[in-house]
Amino acid sequence: DVHGCYEELTALLVQLGYQINEGPTAPSVTPPDGRRAIFVGDLVDRGPRIPEVLRLVMKMAEDGTAFCVPGNHDMKLMRKLNWMSAKLAKRKRPAKPVRVACTRRPVMATTIL
Repeated sequence: DVHGCYEELTALLVQLGYQINEGPTAPSVTPPDGRRAIFVGDLVDRGPRIPEVLRLVMKMAEDGTAFCVPGNHDMKLMRKLNWMSAKLAKRKRPAKPVRVACTRRPVMATTIL
């Protein structure tokens, strides 16, 4: 469970041999040969840097350097974002599509990341 703790996550990845290079929108992560990170949910909740955690894990999953399975807190966030999207659609206010880590399915939400 990462729970939005970006510094701890990046420190752990470095300790495990991953190289992290800051990028313009998200860091790029190079794993040690033969390794792939596996995130088993609860990327969000409690911690102070949830957007950074989501960007990092989403980029890793997109680049094929990680697998991710959503946890109950991640699913709760997805439900909230979908609720916000429906509410904004009724008001005819534009919403920017955002992907939530662990999914490739876009969801609509206000820009929170």
